[in-house]
Amino acid sequence: MVDGEHHEDGKGDPKDGGGKPTDEDGLLRRLMAKVGLSDEQKKKLAEEVTKVTPGDEEKVRQEMPRATEEAKKRGAVPEFLDGVRTLWLMLTDADFQMPWQSKAMIIVALGYFVSPVDAIPDAIPVAGYADDLLVVGWVLHQLQGEVVAYRKLRGLARC
Repeated sequence: MVDGEHHEDGKGDPKDGGGKPTDEDGLLRRLMAKVGLSDEQKKKLAEEVTKVTPGDEEKVRQEMPRATEEAKKRGAVPEFLDGVRTLWLMLTDADFQMPWQSKAMIIVALGYFVSPVDAIPDAIPVAGYADDLLVVGWVLHQLQGEVVAYRKLRGLARC
């Protein structure tokens, strides 16, 4: 289980002192309301995390400006773009330390976002980012504690 992840009993991660993690800015709550990955899809994403290499990170870094601009032009939901932006900032912030597995999860999510080939073609206005939303939302949920801590640390505006 990743730090900050909810336990099914609703007690949260014991390392965080128990209780449900707070969602200071509402971003995670709104995205998670839309996340509907199957257990099989979650398993496949978790497998992809184990395969991430530094070369994958470099590809994401090269493609992010183009992919972000295209998503804006095609009408991607602002909350989704804010989630992508938060993951991007966490990945590229040299002063923010996180475990490799967390970084790899971010690389998988952003790699899916920048990829022109995915389940629903991004060229389809608004709906084209639905699958990307699922992947990004899943990673935001898995890294909820780190995401909230990062946003708070950097004073990122609430959505």
